[in-house]
Amino acid sequence: MNFSDLDIKKLIVIWECCNANPTLKGSIEKEFERRKGNKKYSVEYLYSINKIGGRPLVIYFIPQTDCYNKYGKSIVVDLELSEVEANEIYRTYKSTPPVRTYGALRAKTWNNDMSVKLKIELSEIGFKTSSVGLVEYE
Repeated sequence: MNFSDLDIKKLIVIWECCNANPTLKGSIEKEFERRKGNKKYSVEYLYSINKIGGRPLVIYFIPQTDCYNKYGKSIVVDLELSEVEANEIYRTYKSTPPVRTYGALRAKTWNNDMSVKLKIELSEIGFKTSSVGLVEYE
């Protein structure tokens, strides 16, 4: 099976259900490892959806990353940016040729099952774009 063709949500479902097949589980974990540190979702991309488009982000983390272990499989967020941060991201977003940056983004979440401590950490430290496996929005 070619796991590189599957999005992270599908891989997570298969991974969570294959405890009886350690070979399959191991193969999926190798795919997760391959996807760690990806550059698929830049700061500017997430900013454009959330701040320019006005849409909350549903972030699915790559399993076995720090963000997955800390925040869980997925979170719904709204980015928290200072005016200086927002202006800098907007400048890189509009630049020609396009500039794409990666790193941590602070956010607030509406996930009720997340502890107050983790919500504060998400707001103060944020999540890493390299841990993002999939982004959904409406």
